Amino acid sequence: NASPNAAALATSIIATEQARAARAVQTTEAQYQRLFQTAKDGILILDAHTGRVIDANPFMSELLGYSCEEFLGKELWEIGLFSDKQASQDAYQELRQNGYLRYENLPLETKAGVRAEVEFICNTYQVEGREVAQCNIRDVSERSRLEKKTHEQAAALADLHRRKDEFLAMLGHELRNPLAPIANAVQLLRLVPNEAPLQQKARAIIERQVGQLTRLVDDLMEVSRVTTGRIRLRLEAVLANGAVERAVETARPLIDGHRHELTLALSPQPIWLHADPSPLEQIVVNLL
Repeated sequence: NASPNAAALATSIIATEQARAARAVQTTEAQYQRLFQTAKDGILILDAHTGRVIDANPFMSELLGYSCEEFLGKELWEIGLFSDKQASQDAYQELRQNGYLRYENLPLETKAGVRAEVEFICNTYQVEGREVAQCNIRDVSERSRLEKKTHEQAAALADLHRRKDEFLAMLGHELRNPLAPIANAVQLLRLVPNEAPLQQKARAIIERQVGQLTRLVDDLMEVSRVTTGRIRLRLEAVLANGAVERAVETARPLIDGHRHELTLALSPQPIWLHADPSPLEQIVVNLL
């Protein structure tokens, strides 16, 4: 009796394993169906040989406006994907050759005639000995709209920067016009005989400030250097005390106008700097 019992046991084990495998298949199929039915991307299953739809998930109906039955037996160009039959067949031929197809922005037209853009990914595989193609379709219209808006904003900003540069160049050119006669007038004042000390001091201040303004206008004229922050320094030997004194002269009217008291303590020994005197003086003016 040992031999029949062993055979019965083996049969029982085989049946148990078959039942377990069948349950596993059913579980896998149920999970796939849940994913297929609830996916928020459109999914089309095509016959890999004919290129015709054999299944479509509910979101595909929501995306294109066709019922699931209307998808069946259709080629992609007949449901709004690709511009015409030839374009659809060319794409499907590429899929047959490579087993994979992808478009970042594929034009799509719904049943109601509404145009949209989708991301289209398709690949082939075997199911129970039958070759099928699965197409995943995601609506990217909003993403495309935002990308287009970003590009438009970038173009608008570039145009704004160009207009700003043009304005700065024009402004620099226009500022040169009044500076020239002011500089000439200062030179004429030098020719006045018996110049009073106060007039001499006032003329010296004007002369220095005109020189400063001329330098600033020269920088303004070179718009490309201003916009990129590359200001060329004109380095020379500069006395630190002199730069501070000239800055105080520039800020003096503002200090006196606010009735402030400025106490200035300068080094009794000369301090030489290798620097550009104009921006150095401007720094002290800004601090004051």
